[in-house]
Amino acid sequence: MKIVEDINIIIENIKKGGIVAIPTDTVIGFACNMFDQKAVEKIYKIKKRPTSQPLSIAVKDNKEINKYVSDIPHIASKIIDKYFPGRVTIILEKSDLVPNFVVSNTRYVGIRVPGDEYILKILNNLEFPIVLTSANIHGQRNFNNYIDLCNSFDDEIYFFDNKKDFVGVESTIVKCVGDDVEIIRKGAEEIIL
Repeated sequence: MKIVEDINIIIENIKKGGIVAIPTDTVIGFACNMFDQKAVEKIYKIKKRPTSQPLSIAVKDNKEINKYVSDIPHIASKIIDKYFPGRVTIILEKSDLVPNFVVSNTRYVGIRVPGDEYILKILNNLEFPIVLTSANIHGQRNFNNYIDLCNSFDDEIYFFDNKKDFVGVESTIVKCVGDDVEIIRKGAEEIIL
């Protein structure tokens, strides 16, 4: 793993189809171009994650969400207005723009707007959303420091070191289908409706 402090190297690497490791507002995450199937497949491979389990995406602002979902139910709108940007991932029915290889051929996509200034800078310098998933081996603990992370993954990944402390808890995941709301994973943010 190559540690860099220049965020532009991270941005360029994503544009070229690379995988990067970046601090988020919750844990260290792996990221890549959502539309790059080879990059997405590599994330599955390095995490040893079953391809039957969908990945989530991150977009730069709340308006961007509309492009990648087919509908935002009223209750989902309230959650987005209250908790985005932030430490919540919302699962909604996807639009045709979201590739099936990202969501394991399901009809839904987990989407979030990160609150972290560095990720937002990355997203604002890209013309596409990123896949954003915790940087760990599937089913194992998250990495909360870059030394353990670097010792666990290969040299083909760039890690952006912004000297940040991590919450160490993944985002809360909430699924909205019509008027139904289900907390899929309790995480860094408590959802109060």
